Amino acid sequence: ITADNMTGGRTDAGDVLYLNGNLRVRRGGTVLTADLGRYERTNGLIDLTGNVRLVDSTTTVTCNHAAFSETDDRLNLDGDVVIVDRDARLEAPYGWYDRRNGSAYLGGGVDGREKEQRMRSDEAFYVRDSLLVKARGHVRGWDDSARVELGAQRIDFDRGTKVAVATGEPQLLSRDADGVLTTLTARLLRVDS
Repeated sequence: ITADNMTGGRTDAGDVLYLNGNLRVRRGGTVLTADLGRYERTNGLIDLTGNVRLVDSTTTVTCNHAAFSETDDRLNLDGDVVIVDRDARLEAPYGWYDRRNGSAYLGGGVDGREKEQRMRSDEAFYVRDSLLVKARGHVRGWDDSARVELGAQRIDFDRGTKVAVATGEPQLLSRDADGVLTTLTARLLRVDS
């Protein structure tokens, strides 16, 4: 852990290190930066505020405030959370990122985009290594180039194969070049974009 200004103190939680200006935490190949922080040595907790940024392999996470647990290897995220991995971007008010297994959760209304595909849901889970997005609750997905909209309560989207599996009242809406709408409903829809 490095910062422009580091001062120590004691609280009920034990030894605390206050970190001000250009805070930088390196853990393995992961780099975590912020404007300010507070490190509780006894608990292994780092509280980060202002321009929080984590870079881990192909994933970059940014937010306003975060709390990192060294024990759990997990970053709890709050305020304008953005996760970018390769060409995909997910945005939400809050969530978490598990550094150990490269997975993330976003909640409070999630917007996602990858090239010409967009999605919106109540919450979403992302697993970096398998490129899997699991969107839950009032999920809508759009492929603008194909003029297709997919809606359901649950959609699992494999970014590698570009296959979406929709369950929970799934509905596929498609418009042809003349604007004619086709609607398809089922118990399960598998869509290969």
